Amino acid sequence: FCSDVVTANGRSFRSRPIDDVLEEIQTQSKKYNCKDFIFLDMKLNSNLKMWRALINNFQKIVPNGHWIGTVHVNSTGENGLTFDELKAAKDSGLVRMSFGLETGSKQLNRRMAKGTTPEKNSQFVADAYNAGISLRASMMLGYPGETVDDIWQSVAFLKKHQQHFDRIRLSRFKAIPGTRFDTLYSKRPTRFSGIKNFHWDYRYARAGYEYTDASDIAYRKAKRQLLKIIHQINSEPLRDDAIQFDGLM
Repeated sequence: FCSDVVTANGRSFRSRPIDDVLEEIQTQSKKYNCKDFIFLDMKLNSNLKMWRALINNFQKIVPNGHWIGTVHVNSTGENGLTFDELKAAKDSGLVRMSFGLETGSKQLNRRMAKGTTPEKNSQFVADAYNAGISLRASMMLGYPGETVDDIWQSVAFLKKHQQHFDRIRLSRFKAIPGTRFDTLYSKRPTRFSGIKNFHWDYRYARAGYEYTDASDIAYRKAKRQLLKIIHQINSEPLRDDAIQFDGLM
């Protein structure tokens, strides 16, 4: 479903030499007298050597500086997001992280091919909070095949971790030309149940459709509960050291 990999960033990535990155950070800090940095990588922990180099060196090159970035909580292999590494990242000036939670449902997580699990996300969310890092997550409603139970599982996940999140960005599923969803749907539309009157709108680079399950009373009830808890989370004040990054990432 992710359109960034086809519209902006691609499925591969290019890493610069660590020393060059650190030198540029230091140069920018001195040139513009700034101490706050935003890393725009889709997955800052893609390259663990770079990720760990930032953690180990950021305060050396920008004393009392702060930084934020987006990570992916993959469930296989190292991801650089253990509690000890998150605590070290916090000590290095990392005050806020964003990640794609999307859903608290194990079944829907698997359908999305997220590469993680609700259990892994749960551990990460708790560890990030306990390390003192402000956490922001994106979530999605209306993914094809989503059931009422899937939404209730998301509600349960957020209730369990309500204190751990600073912000949740909820969006409706958007079908985008060129994504993996587009390829799969073109080959076998019946794979995605509940979609009616599907059509591509190339002017706006997205699809128009009806999601039939969304009109069900039970679905709307679960949706209201999800919106309610997200509103509660988003109404809370940000952690003091993350306020300067409010509205970003």
